[in-house]
Amino acid sequence: QEEVLGEDIFEVLPGIISVGYKAAVEQALKDGRCTVLENLRVMRGGSEFFYRVRVSPFEGGASIYLKDVSARRKVDLSHARLTEILEATTDFVAYANAEGRVTYLNESFRKTAGIADGDDISKFRLRDFHPKWPENGALAEAKISQSGDQVWTGEGILLTRKNEWPLSHVILFHKDSTGALTQISSIARDITSAKRAEKRGWQFAQELRTSQEKFETLVNSVDGIVWEATAGSKVYSFVSQRAVKILGYPCQQWLDVPDFWASMVHPDDRVAVSEHRQREEARANNYIFEYRMIAADGRTVWIRDYINVTREADKPTLLRGILIDISEQKKADAELERLNRELVETSRMAGMAEVATGVLHNVGNVLNSVNVSTTMLRENLRRSEITSLNKVAELFQKHDQDLAQYLTTDPKGKMVPGFVVQLAKQLTRDHTELQTECEQLATNIEHIKEIVSMQQSYARVTGCMETVSASNLVENSFQINAESFSRHGIEVIREFSTVPSVVVDKHKVLQILINLVNNAKQSLDDSGQVDKKLWVGISRSGGDRVRITIKDNGLGIPPENLTKIFNHGFTTKKNGHGFGLHSGANAAKEMGGMLSAQSEGPGKGATFTLELPTTHPK
Repeated sequence: QEEVLGEDIFEVLPGIISVGYKAAVEQALKDGRCTVLENLRVMRGGSEFFYRVRVSPFEGGASIYLKDVSARRKVDLSHARLTEILEATTDFVAYANAEGRVTYLNESFRKTAGIADGDDISKFRLRDFHPKWPENGALAEAKISQSGDQVWTGEGILLTRKNEWPLSHVILFHKDSTGALTQISSIARDITSAKRAEKRGWQFAQELRTSQEKFETLVNSVDGIVWEATAGSKVYSFVSQRAVKILGYPCQQWLDVPDFWASMVHPDDRVAVSEHRQREEARANNYIFEYRMIAADGRTVWIRDYINVTREADKPTLLRGILIDISEQKKADAELERLNRELVETSRMAGMAEVATGVLHNVGNVLNSVNVSTTMLRENLRRSEITSLNKVAELFQKHDQDLAQYLTTDPKGKMVPGFVVQLAKQLTRDHTELQTECEQLATNIEHIKEIVSMQQSYARVTGCMETVSASNLVENSFQINAESFSRHGIEVIREFSTVPSVVVDKHKVLQILINLVNNAKQSLDDSGQVDKKLWVGISRSGGDRVRITIKDNGLGIPPENLTKIFNHGFTTKKNGHGFGLHSGANAAKEMGGMLSAQSEGPGKGATFTLELPTTHPK
């Protein structure tokens, strides 16, 4: 102290007083007014220090007070930096005093709450922004931190003029050394997106559960075993509950036992099925095949297996499929096959009976004409003048000695020559009529012979595929009905094109054609048409078929019946049996052909088309 007394202050503190501060002190001394200089920066021993300088002039001198404010400077800088961070963050930061009155709101809080920068925030309390302010409960629940303050964490709501914002909230209750509350710090984060995501996640989870339940319900309601397995693996990763009902084995057994599926395949099918499955998997193709399996109770179950192959890099990775129990279908197919054989035989017999009925019917029609001819012959012979000729002969014998005199002189005798002339003319007319009837009779008898001969030729060879002329088949079927057409007043119109021969069973084709012709004839009779017409056409149908068309202008077919007329047992006739068209359609299919029908409706007639192959069916 003795060393510095009386010395120049600026000489004593050259390292503390900078030029700027020296000038400020000198000016204060000169002006004679008190001056305070903040944050005098001094470097000492390589460290940075800050001083607060207060110059108080008095008469004849001045007092200069220096205070080390380095620690406060650091606090102020830290506070400034913290404030800068708080102003930049998107979280909501607030300070309040012990009564909860707001002392600070960061920019994010102010913007969200709609508070301008110049507004007085001290008028607000924290509970104004948080309707469910957890102050009291939070303080009771808050945990003691290392600093002695209490911390509460939870969720709350930020209430603004327009919205409510869900928050994740942290509250610090600052206390002094006596435990008294001094300040409240609050930091909260908007968790709207998180809540939405949480809600969406919950909804998605709920939808997923619902979808899964629906899927499981759907899968388990399918009348088949839905399954999944890794390609090339013998182990299933999923099997639906229907497996228990169809085969009787628990689902878990399918999943746990290697190669369990193969062990259930019928021994007679096992090798073929395994080879087929391996072959199709290697090709990575979706496939369907049928085989038998042995149920838990020993039953043989027919299965149709639909397999879908999932590929990656053209290699099968996953197999999914469904096993359908087709045992009843197989039984039905076997029964249908048996019934079809019986039906074919019945149809064949019925067809033969129908041909025979047609033959007898048409022979009967011809016999009617024969009967008329024989009646006329008998009547002509009964009315013949041959007896008058006998009387003339007796008269000539009686006058044998004087015949010339008798004919010239006797009054009765003179009449004889004229009578003989008239008798000759009458006998000539009778002879002509008898000759005509005899020729007609011979023609009708020949017609009967042709009908019978034709029926016999078709009856001798059945079930044999032959190459025959389509026009001959048509003409033969129409020849059997020729007399009936004439009697019923039906005009037959032929439209034949040049076509190749067909390869068919003649007997079956004749049955089909006779049935179609009889149906057309009956339709025309029942329609009441005055102008009854029946068209028959022959033309080509594609490269290897011939089309025979039979068309009438009769009753027609209602649209609802067009899809049923070929069904077994379906008929619209009072005395119909319902298998004429059905057996005809089957017979046409067996020969590699087809029978179809078209009609524009009631009263518009009908057209039946029979397509026949020109080559042997494969």
